Amino acid sequence: MDDTIPRLCDLVLAHRPRPDGATAIANLHFAVFDQTTVPTLRVCDPMICVVLQGMKEVTIGAEILRFAPGACFLSTMSLPATSAVLRADKRRPYLAISMGLNQDRLATLLASDATPPPPTDARAFGIGQAPGALLGALLNLVALLDQPQDIAALAPGREHEVLYRLLQSDQGPLLRQAAQSDGTTARLAEAIERIRGNLGKPLRVEELAASRG
Repeated sequence: MDDTIPRLCDLVLAHRPRPDGATAIANLHFAVFDQTTVPTLRVCDPMICVVLQGMKEVTIGAEILRFAPGACFLSTMSLPATSAVLRADKRRPYLAISMGLNQDRLATLLASDATPPPPTDARAFGIGQAPGALLGALLNLVALLDQPQDIAALAPGREHEVLYRLLQSDQGPLLRQAAQSDGTTARLAEAIERIRGNLGKPLRVEELAASRG
């Protein structure tokens, strides 16, 4: 991965985000933690997340995922997840980059993609190692923070490049699957939105079933 990850770390630290993680580039967020955290439940929106430094653990349903530097996590729909930063300190904080999935941009990209869509199994997330081409595309996008006057004109194209590289990676089938119109996936998304609106409240399975009609 040459020096791409260290360069990304330098950019993240140079452009520390607002408390909500937002940066000057819409749809691009940074995570910076200089200490470990307790497990926290939240809804994870559709996105790609690449860990640059430190370690994080995420639990989705019965699956426990650990993200080390270079790990690439992809979520194609909103998912309730419990996460905790396991490795971070002031000298080497936990650093990660996330980019929300722009559905219109993804649809435009897939419209010119000749690869047949994979059989759907309603899986909504995956994890793998970020390939060099994807890290390079992320570096091109994040580097715009050093040229704020160019963000409006160039960020959409560089975000498109990130999605293209993601489509060419091992995560490509998951992206293609997400673009399919599938009743099971749609019903799952509806149930998750109901969970989002009731975090911290008891919610019976029967209620979720009724909300799906």
